[in-house]
This record gives sequence, C-alpha cells and structure tokens, in this order.
Amino acid sequence: MKRDTIYPIGRFGKWRDYFIDALTDFDFDDPRNHSQNAIAMLDHEDMASAQNCDLALAYSSKEQRLGTTSYAELGAARASGNCITLIDEAKNEDLARRIASHSLTDKNSAIELLRSGKYQSKFCAIPKRDVTKTREPCKKVCFMGDTNSMGGLIEEIANHKNVSVGFPLENLFDYSKKTDLMVVNYDKGKAHDSMALFFMGLSYTTKIPILELEGNPVPYPTLPGLARRTLFSERRFEFAKFYLTRLQSQHINDESQVYYELMKHFNGY
Repeated sequence: MKRDTIYPIGRFGKWRDYFIDALTDFDFDDPRNHSQNAIAMLDHEDMASAQNCDLALAYSSKEQRLGTTSYAELGAARASGNCITLIDEAKNEDLARRIASHSLTDKNSAIELLRSGKYQSKFCAIPKRDVTKTREPCKKVCFMGDTNSMGGLIEEIANHKNVSVGFPLENLFDYSKKTDLMVVNYDKGKAHDSMALFFMGLSYTTKIPILELEGNPVPYPTLPGLARRTLFSERRFEFAKFYLTRLQSQHINDESQVYYELMKHFNGY
C-alpha cells in the first residue's frame, strides 16, 4: 500500500525531526536533503516537492513566522490542489490559514489528525497556462508586493495593458486565466510581503511568468530563481517601464528580443 508523502514547510530547525519521528507511517520529502550547489537546482527541488507531495505540513512557531521561501512553497502546493495542514502556534499566519485545508495551533493536534487519516484537500488544482509557448499578446498584468512605491509605473502600464493590483484568494482558480504576467516589487530594507511570495510560488507552478523588481542590492537567494526576469537597483521601475511598454508576445523568440533591447539600452552594448 502506498504511503503518503509529507513535505514539511517552514524555517530550518529541529521541528522537522519531531514530526518525522512521530509520523512513522508517512514518507517525508525533507528539504534539508535538497541540492544546495546551485540555486536553480534548489528552487527546482523545493518547488517540485511542494507541487507533488500528498500533504504539505507548514509549521510556524511562537517565535518566528514561516520562512521567506515557505510562502512560495505554499503557493506551489495550493496551485497543485494538495492538502495543506498548518500548525500556527502564534496564531498570526492569516494568509496560510486562508489557503490551508486544516489549520491547527499545536504539533500534537497535527500529529493526531494525520495519524487518524482524516485529512484531505479542500481545494482543486489551478489550471496551468504556458504563455511562453504561444504568441498571445501580454494584456493582463498583475502587480504585487510593495506597490505603493510603484505608483507611477502602474499608472503608466495601465495606459498600455489591463492592470490589477493584487488578486483575491477567493478566486484563485481563475488566476492563470486572468493573468498573463505577474510583476512583483520588493523595496529595500523591508520584510518580504508574504502574499507576493505566495503568488510567486503559485505563478511558478501555473507557468505565469514573473518580473521581479528587486530593491535590495543583495536579493533573497531563492526569489530570482522563481522569476523569468529580475531587475535591480533604484532604477528598476525605469527598466520595467522600458520592458513592459515594449512587451507584446511572451514567446521566447519575441520576449527575448525585448529583453536584449533593454540590456543594450541600459548596459550600453
């Protein structure tokens, strides 16, 4: 009989060992064993595990929220329609609670639930739509993250495309149908917005391209690996305007030419 596989999502720590020792009837896909020699390999293994596990087990302690990559992994698990069980000891993980099939506040209750076998996903998978394989025009752009500092860019792009700021969690099934491109901005020195991180994982899984605008000179390592393109520095909105106003089809042959123009214009070659 096939044993269900658990993918434990959360900050690195010994809490994973607690569940592995307690839940001997399950297999565990432990992210501590994933490749670390290249970020592309790490991202691929982390996201594939979140997408393919039978059960995503997310743990947030009283001291610390879920890790930065954890929210992207939850996006991948939710996009795949997997069962997500959340242990939220501090009771402050509002986003994770809203997309979880089971939300608990202590480890032992989660162990009791999983041992009982009375767990199941409450959500279906979100359709994938690979816009890089067609020449459909890029018309629907969703902005997320630190959007207040993006005001001028959002207004400018609204003159060229259909723009939305954020996306309702209640309508996630329609995300890939209503979004051609996600643009996410992270301002320098701020904590990463959990909703933006979640939608990066969801976009990655549903094959909606991501344009990441990164204000920090040293980015969080996993995030550029989830994006199709990442633009850095205080001039990132200027770069994004150049790119987005010229972007039509996202087919690799067409999009790459726009990106080469961007590099040539701002890099001077």
